[in-house]
Amino acid sequence: MYMTTTQPQFDPMLVRTSYDSIIVAYANHNYKQTIDLSTKSIASIQQYQLVSFLNIRACAYGIKGYFNKAIQDAKEIIKYAPEWGIGYLRLGNLLHMQGKQSAAIILYEEALTKISKQDPDYKQLVQEKKKAEEKNEKHVDIITMLPVELVYDIFQYLPETTKAVACIDVSKGWRKKISQSQVLWKTLSDNFDECDNESVVLISRLVPHIAHHVKNVTISMENKKVGDTYLEYMEKGHFEKIKNLTLTGEAVECISYMNTLKSFTNALWQMRNTLTKLDITSTDYKDSKIRISDLLFYCKNLQTLVMNIDCPLDAFIGEMENLAGPYNTLIDVELTTSCTTGQVLKPLLQYCPKIRRLCLKGCTPDVVDIVDELYNDNLEIFAYNPSFEVTSLEEKDDEFYDGPPGLREIYTSNGGYGPQTDSFLRLLRKNQKSLQTVYANTHMTEEQEDRGEPYPNFIPVYEEWYFERLQHLTYWPDVYNVTESMFLQSIKLCTSTSLLLFSAVCTPNIPMIADRLMKLPPVENIELTLIKYDDGNEYLRSSAMIQLFNYYAAFSPLDQTFSKIWFEYCDFITDDVLDSLTHIKTIKRVYFSGTCTVPSHKHFLAFLRKMSHQLTEVMFVDIDHIGDDVLNLLCKMEHLETITLELITEITEEGIKHLADNTRRLCSLKIDNCIELSYDTVSYINKKIKSVVYITEEP
Repeated sequence: MYMTTTQPQFDPMLVRTSYDSIIVAYANHNYKQTIDLSTKSIASIQQYQLVSFLNIRACAYGIKGYFNKAIQDAKEIIKYAPEWGIGYLRLGNLLHMQGKQSAAIILYEEALTKISKQDPDYKQLVQEKKKAEEKNEKHVDIITMLPVELVYDIFQYLPETTKAVACIDVSKGWRKKISQSQVLWKTLSDNFDECDNESVVLISRLVPHIAHHVKNVTISMENKKVGDTYLEYMEKGHFEKIKNLTLTGEAVECISYMNTLKSFTNALWQMRNTLTKLDITSTDYKDSKIRISDLLFYCKNLQTLVMNIDCPLDAFIGEMENLAGPYNTLIDVELTTSCTTGQVLKPLLQYCPKIRRLCLKGCTPDVVDIVDELYNDNLEIFAYNPSFEVTSLEEKDDEFYDGPPGLREIYTSNGGYGPQTDSFLRLLRKNQKSLQTVYANTHMTEEQEDRGEPYPNFIPVYEEWYFERLQHLTYWPDVYNVTESMFLQSIKLCTSTSLLLFSAVCTPNIPMIADRLMKLPPVENIELTLIKYDDGNEYLRSSAMIQLFNYYAAFSPLDQTFSKIWFEYCDFITDDVLDSLTHIKTIKRVYFSGTCTVPSHKHFLAFLRKMSHQLTEVMFVDIDHIGDDVLNLLCKMEHLETITLELITEITEEGIKHLADNTRRLCSLKIDNCIELSYDTVSYINKKIKSVVYITEEP
């Protein structure tokens, strides 16, 4: 496959001759001849310039694979300069690149009847026609000869526009094999890069042939003709196996028009037996006519509803009583709104009693009370304004669980405002026997801050509770410093199996934490975050951590499970703390974040040397003391597989290349906003290390 870069023939002497003739006519006051000659010369120059630019653009389009656009430009050249050979040569070359030799032969034959034999391109047209004839005689449609499975493996990596062209325009063999593949057409979207009108037409023509294979459809109205075609054939019932429908961008706005809304609801009714997931995202939803109650009315088997809408929930929840009874298939709900109050959410929970996963972003504190009031044993995962990914039901179903019914995971926001403390703790107590994951931000609600709380003389009293199956605990203490002791007390019964994760954020009570953890079997992961207090108690915190690590070090290898530590912006990590950590032989992963986290450079190097025989993963984020000498140490670690470097500015390109050259088992390297690496260096380390992620700071 090749692309010629032939330019139109243009003799600059013609311009000089025409100019001289025009000047002579003007000097002789022959103004009519002056006008005629000038007009003819201008037209000739414009024709040459237009054809030149169209030819260059057609060549570039062809190289990029945008054949429809390239062919359109080539046809424009023929239209403006039918007496020149350049347009025929360009179009013939494009047809050749697509394997359409028969069409190229016909084109060249047409050109040879129109182009003068004295034209410099005439001889090349004869040669190109001969080449096309030779190619056509030897043409083999290899797709029709390959095993069906191999054809499908090849074409599943092609964009939909290319598959559409192959399916409709290439040959009967291709069309038959590609249109019958369920794998190739499992997913459809109307969002294409560089999709011209001709490709859109092809895709629209293709839909009725492959719609019965499709399970996932995304409509954004980026290409309105394609999006409308999808809706049209949904309404006709062609999407017989569709399970997931995603509406993004302008799709919601377009569907809200009365005629389109009717077509959309008819389409939902046609898909009611198979459609199990709806995902709707819109940043301009205020005028939309789509309501949750209507979606549930038309979609009889919906299991998952995801809506990311920039308006309050009451603007699109609709009239739930129109359902005329409980909607028992909906089990997974994610709502991101500008405001979701408990009273507006209440009808949804009342009419959908089987919800197992409820993820709410943009909700108010009273939502917790409504969930506590209305939820039943079906609800397993509840997230209140989470700022990170929440476990999916698929992941939860893959886990073995032999506990009682009830909440198994509960999440709050990562920093900022939390839920109302007493409501949230009541929900924890109610599910203390079933909860496995707790992320609890009990710092303060926005309403409390607005009212001027906490009151200095007010200390609340809460009822104790004890988790029995807890595996992951992350907490953010309240401003009264009351809930932390309750959380530490709540894990008192977690003795049969150790916690997988213990994480404390923004707490001064490291001695209390160490004391509690030393009364339990070793946890697997410990994460301590934002522990920075200028109160003179850094020594007590350091001593407590040393005691905890010494306690863990005394366990036999068979009983020891502690394998990961993460210090993030902590001001009590002394040389002695790191030294005590080296005595625990089961530590495999160490994460350090924040400039205050790592002590002296000398002792940090000593720490890495002592751990070199056991570490498999390290992460350094925004800390000092990480230079090429550290990289040199890392490449000598015999078991190290993963390195993450973020906001590390003291390393060099030479140090990175040396690491790539000398590492032993390293298979994953992430460099995020550190130093700027050249293209050659990035290419070099990519060849040496299996997985490399290089992220540079946005300008």
